[in-house]
Amino acid sequence: MVLDKREISIIPLGENKWEAYGGKQGGYKPDLALQKARQIEAIEKVTGCRVVNSEYVPGHEVDGMLMHATVSCAQ
Repeated sequence: MVLDKREISIIPLGENKWEAYGGKQGGYKPDLALQKARQIEAIEKVTGCRVVNSEYVPGHEVDGMLMHATVSCAQ
């Protein structure tokens, strides 16, 4: 998926858990709040569900490239 001209890969992990990889903007110090919002939006668009919990995978807290999230599809 492409958001804001940045590619983000969304991968199902099972049991309402998803992985988002990518979407990083250029520069030495990325805006992690914007990065996280972009990855959450991508997961929600792909799944049609709402992200209820998300966290960066250990080792990716600084670059924000790899996030795991849990979604809720209750309607």
